[in-house]
Amino acid sequence: MPALPPHVLNANIPSSEPAAPNSASSQQPQAKRPRTAPKNPFPEAHLPFLKEKVSIMGTSSLIALVEALHLDLKDHRVKKNAIEAKLREICVKDQRHIWSVKADIEVC
Repeated sequence: MPALPPHVLNANIPSSEPAAPNSASSQQPQAKRPRTAPKNPFPEAHLPFLKEKVSIMGTSSLIALVEALHLDLKDHRVKKNAIEAKLREICVKDQRHIWSVKADIEVC
């Protein structure tokens, strides 16, 4: 039987140095990264349609709003991330947890 290689022999010998703490567990949870603007921003020409759709739907689900608007604006090649970014910019959830257009946003 051949002799064990040195790296295996050293691994079996207990070290007198304390084991280094796991760096992943000792770190604080990282803060969320700030959202970046989409490459293709939401077209301002479709803003009145977006505001109307938000007020008509009256939903608490951001995903439902994004999906519905994406289906309606698919012909205009508006991306979902641009729709979501614009919704987060001009809309807010009210006391009933329904998405609605902010009061300070002017109607076009």
